[in-house]
Amino acid sequence: MANRKLEQKLDEVFSLRVRLESADFSGYVSCITCLARLKWNEVDCGHWQRRGHHGTRWERDNAAVQCSKCNREKGGRSDAFEEALVDDLGEERVEEIKELATKPAYFSDEELKEKIKENKSILKNLSMVV
Repeated sequence: MANRKLEQKLDEVFSLRVRLESADFSGYVSCITCLARLKWNEVDCGHWQRRGHHGTRWERDNAAVQCSKCNREKGGRSDAFEEALVDDLGEERVEEIKELATKPAYFSDEELKEKIKENKSILKNLSMVV
């Protein structure tokens, strides 16, 4: 069974990556579901397929910037999230994500460490002004 602390660290790094990758050069992002414009550090990393599905939890195409109102108060607004993903990624990729979420996924400590390393590398290479 994977180390919970490693999962939490990966969640932190992955969330930071999603939010910073989505930011414009002034540090603003748009919520995928309501299009509200906020600073990158004022939003959540929302997941279309819930985080409990480990097969898609750290899948970049399953995650996007969401305002806390949509993500927390409105339960993620999965219908609007899916519609936006179809527009961005196409129906075929959205169906792949949906299928991936149904499959059990288990990550060893080494796999989690590698995912943390990969996400940190992406963060390091971002040339954003935030």
